[in-house]
Amino acid sequence: MNTSAPISVDKFGRTYTWQHGVRRITKQDVGVLLIILLVGGVLRFVYPEVIDWSNDHSDIALLAQQFAYGKGIPLTGQPSSAVIPHSPVYIYPSIIPFSITDNPVLASTVSAFLNLIGVAIIWLIGLRYFGRIVAGVAGIAYAVNPWVLGYSRSIWSGDHRAMFVSLGVLLGLLGFLEGKRWAQVLCLPVLLVGIQTHYAGYTLLPLYLLFLWIGRGKVNWKTMASSFVLGILVLLPYVSGILITLLGETLSATTIRPQPRDFSLREIAKPYGHLFWLTTGMGTELYSARENAAELRAQAMFPTILWTVQGVAAFLGLVSLWKHYAREVAAVLSVWALLTVVVFTWPIIGVYPHYFIPVIPALALLIGIGVAWLIKASTRLSKVLGVSIAGMYGVIFVSQAMFWLVSLAYLDTHFTPSQFGFGTPIHYLMDVRNELKQHKNIVFITNRDWLDFSRTGSRVFAPFLRSTTTCLRDVKIGGDYAVIPNEPFAAVFAPRTPADALLSALYRSDNSTVVPLRSGEGVYTINRIERLPEWSKSIMTPVQPVTFSNGAQLIGYSSTSSQLTLQWALPQAVEDNSMYSVKLFDAENQLLSEGEAEFWPGRNWCTGDQLFTWLDIDIPEQATLLQVTLASSALEPSAAESGALAAQNGVKATIQLHEK
Repeated sequence: MNTSAPISVDKFGRTYTWQHGVRRITKQDVGVLLIILLVGGVLRFVYPEVIDWSNDHSDIALLAQQFAYGKGIPLTGQPSSAVIPHSPVYIYPSIIPFSITDNPVLASTVSAFLNLIGVAIIWLIGLRYFGRIVAGVAGIAYAVNPWVLGYSRSIWSGDHRAMFVSLGVLLGLLGFLEGKRWAQVLCLPVLLVGIQTHYAGYTLLPLYLLFLWIGRGKVNWKTMASSFVLGILVLLPYVSGILITLLGETLSATTIRPQPRDFSLREIAKPYGHLFWLTTGMGTELYSARENAAELRAQAMFPTILWTVQGVAAFLGLVSLWKHYAREVAAVLSVWALLTVVVFTWPIIGVYPHYFIPVIPALALLIGIGVAWLIKASTRLSKVLGVSIAGMYGVIFVSQAMFWLVSLAYLDTHFTPSQFGFGTPIHYLMDVRNELKQHKNIVFITNRDWLDFSRTGSRVFAPFLRSTTTCLRDVKIGGDYAVIPNEPFAAVFAPRTPADALLSALYRSDNSTVVPLRSGEGVYTINRIERLPEWSKSIMTPVQPVTFSNGAQLIGYSSTSSQLTLQWALPQAVEDNSMYSVKLFDAENQLLSEGEAEFWPGRNWCTGDQLFTWLDIDIPEQATLLQVTLASSALEPSAAESGALAAQNGVKATIQLHEK
C-alpha cells in the first residue's frame, strides 16, 4: 500500500499534501500511541493526593453530590468572576466518582483520565491529517506540557473541557471534510459540551460555521437537523438554569460585572503572553509557587528558558501548515489555535491562562507540524543535524516531564502564602477530615482574609463531611459575630488565624488535637467542646422574640456608649445572605444615630444556635428606642450594596431601651 501523501495544487498554484484517507493505523502506530499514553498516564496519575483544593472545588463537589444523592439536577454551575453562572456540564463528570466516595481523589482521577483520552485524540488528528511524525510529537508535547498536566487533575472550572473540544474538532474533520454523516451528527453536540463550560469557550463557535462551509457539498440537511436537536438538548440544562436565574431574584442583568482591563499595551499583550506560556510550558511555577518560583526552578535542574524553542516550532508549524497541507485543515487548526487570543486582545474583560485551555491541543499540533518540518528540512542537509533536532526536542519533552514530577514533590512540602500559590494538598485536608468525622456539629474559626478563608473554611470540608456532619459553621476573626451551638461541638481553629481573646474564650479547650500542614503553612487545631460556653462579653437583656421573614429571631441585646450587641436565635440554613440596620431614637422619636453591618451568612445557620453580633455605634444617653431591621440580599455580603439593603422594607423590631 502506498503510504506517501498525494500532492495537490490549489487555485493559487501552491502545492500541499493531505494525509486524509491515505494511511491506516498500523501496529507500529498503536505501539507509539501506547508509549505516549503510558507517559501521559504516569504523569497524570502519579502522586494522586497532591491536588490543589479550595472553595471553588468544593462547590463543584457539592453540586455533583446533590445530583448523586437525588437532591436535584444542577442547572447552573458556580458563578464566574463576571457573576454569570457557569454551565453545569463540567460538573457532570464528577457525579459518578462522588456517588462512590466523598474523597475527591477519585473525581480528580476521572478528570485526568478524560484528559488522557484527549492525548489520544490529538495523536489521532495528527496521524490522520499530518502524518506519523506530527502525531508522535504533538501527542508527546500535549502529554508532558506542565500546564496541561496541572489542569488535567483539577475538577475546577471545566479544566477537562479540552478533551471535548478536541473530540468535536476530530468529528468535524471526519464529518464535513470526509463526509461521514455520523460524525456530522455528533460534531455540534460534542463541541457544545466543551465550549459551554466557560464563557471564553464561545469564541470557538466559529469553528462549527467553518465546518459547515467546508462540508457544504457533503451536508445532508436531514442529518443536520438531528445534529441541531442534539445540540439543543446539550444546551437545555444551562439555558434553563440561566432563565430561572435571571427571572428569579438571585441575579439580574445589572449585577453582571466583567472584570475590567486597562486599555494599555500590557493588557493588550497579556493574552499573547498566556498563549506563549501555554505553548512552551513555561510559567506554571508563577501560578503555583510565585514567591518560591526561583527555588522551584532551581530544584528542577533544567533552565526552562530553553523551552522557548517550542514556541519557534509552533510558529514554523503555522507557516508549514498553510504551505504544505490542505487549506481546509489549515483553516480549522488556525481558527482553533488563534481565534480565542484574537478575541481577548481587545481589553474589555479580564483574562487568565485557563481561558485558553481548549486551545492547548491545537498548539501541540502546531508544535508537531513545526518539529516535523524542522526534522525533514535538516535531514536533507545532514542526517546528523536531523537527529540532533529530534534529540533536542526529545530532551525538552523529558525535561518537562521531570519538571512536573519535581513540582509535585515540591508543592507537596512547600507553602506559598499568596494568591498564586498551590493550596493545601488534599491528603492534608483528609487528615483533618478524619479527625472531624466523629463530630456532628463543627464551628470553623478562620482568617477574615478572602484567600485564606477560601482555602481553610468550612466550605472546603463540606463535601468530605457530608455523611457524618449535621451542621458546619464559619466564624471569621474580626467578623463582629460569634455563635454558640445548642449541643456539644468541635471548634476548629484554621491555620494562620490571628489571636482573638473573645473567640479563644468561647472555642478553646484543653481537649484538643493538632493536625500539621506543610512547613510554614500552620496547623489545624481541633477543640472538643463538651460543655457549652457561656456568653461573657456583656450581660444580655432578653426581649420578647421578634421573628424576621427569614426565620431569624431577635431575642436580646446589650449596649454601651459606643457598641450595641444583639442576640439572635437561628433557624436552619437559608440560601440568602442578609444585612441588619439599627436606628436609635429619643423620647420625641427623633433619630439620634444609625448603623448597619453584614449579618452572618445564611448557609452557616443551624437550628437552635445562638448568634451574637456587635456593632460600633454612638448610643447617646437620651436614646430610648432601638429599631432593628434585617433585610435579605441574594448577593454575597461583601458584594452587597448596604445602603440599598437597609432601605428595603422588612420586619422591624422595636425595643424600648429605658424611660427618661
